[in-house]
Amino acid sequence: MDLVRRIYSAIGKEGRATGVHMLCTIVIEPNRDPRLGRNQEGYSEDTYMCSQIAGNIVNAMQGYDLTEKDKIVTALSHFPGQSEPTSGLERGALNITERKLREVFLPPWIAGVKNQGALALMATYPAIDNVPVHSSDKLLKNILRDEMGFKGIVLSEGMGISTLMDEHMVANEKEAGQVAVMAGVDVGISMEDSYLGKLPGKV
Repeated sequence: MDLVRRIYSAIGKEGRATGVHMLCTIVIEPNRDPRLGRNQEGYSEDTYMCSQIAGNIVNAMQGYDLTEKDKIVTALSHFPGQSEPTSGLERGALNITERKLREVFLPPWIAGVKNQGALALMATYPAIDNVPVHSSDKLLKNILRDEMGFKGIVLSEGMGISTLMDEHMVANEKEAGQVAVMAGVDVGISMEDSYLGKLPGKV
């Protein structure tokens, strides 16, 4: 944990020194399925270990006072997780129980968001229990904001808002942007027409 703190303290200093005010972290969720290629971005298969790492990342990188010259906003990735897809492939749906969600996937977020106050996070690609996370009131509002007290901004995953079209939940980019924003996505991080082009017309 000392190494984690030293690494992310350096990231905060370097980022702030170059004019950066927010950076995304490596994936804080536990690795669950060894078939998922994106496991290389994770730290551990152990939920407790991931929770300790998440808390230390936020503490070192963001701290408690963003007016400090060596601190930046920590954007944790990817809420609430994607590492147990039914297919073993990235973006594959997660069919997990409420108990597994809360005992395996949410503890690192509780450590980083509720306990340490992370001010940003990125939503994940998959559908969980048949609801794409970019459209999930349950995850982005009820659990994240109401239960965990999250006060920061929710970023989309790259082209993540378009997953609502892939899931046949909406007919077009315009509807995708509206549904995602109303569910709790604050910022689209990529050049998706659903966010940058069509969204103003739905305000």
